[in-house]
Formats: sequence, structure tokens, C-alpha cells
Amino acid sequence: MKELQEYFKKRKYLFFISVLVMFLFCCKAAQTLIPSNYDVKVAQARWQTSNIDELTKGYNIYENQCTDCHDAKEIKDYSEADWIKIMKTMGHKAKLDSTQYNAVLHYVLVKRQTLTAGNK
Repeated sequence: MKELQEYFKKRKYLFFISVLVMFLFCCKAAQTLIPSNYDVKVAQARWQTSNIDELTKGYNIYENQCTDCHDAKEIKDYSEADWIKIMKTMGHKAKLDSTQYNAVLHYVLVKRQTLTAGNK
């Protein structure tokens, strides 16, 4: 009986560790999509007026509005040319105004660049 208790105690411990690792991994993955100061520097190299507010607005639209009809696309899986085509189509369908459109476009292009370069 004592052996059985030890067996379940070990299993419970392993389960707890597994859940904790999965939680930390998921949180880290989600955090990499939130615009960072590094993303702002990359954006400003292309668009001088870019700032954290613009990229955050683009992120929020991408995460909330773009997923109303479909799953979010994996940003790094598409080329810059693909994203420009996607945004032309989806920006129109989502009825984004020019400010919203540019915020999302700048966000995905910068995030794609930083993700594919291995930066956050």
C-alpha cells in the first residue's frame, strides 16, 4: 500500500511540473508577439513616425479583430510580399481605416522581421 502511495505521489509531482512547464512556455510564446522597444527601433528605421502606441494598436487589432473570423496567421510563416497581399484583402474585408490598416501592416511586418531574426 505504501508503494502505491509513493507511486501516485511521484505521478502528482510529475504532472504538476509538466503543467508548470507548459504554462511558462505558452506565456513566453504569447509575450513574443507583444510589441517591444526593439520592435519600435526596427519600425522607426522604416517609418520614422512609428512608435509603441502604433505597434500596440496594430497588435491589438491583429489579436482581437483579425481572429473574429479565423485563427491568427503565424506571422513569421509569410513573406513581406505575402503580408502586403493579405493586408490588402483582409484590411478591406475588416473595414479598417487607413490608420488601423497601417498600424496592423507595420506591426506584422516589423514582428515578422524581428521573429525571423530571432529577436523579441
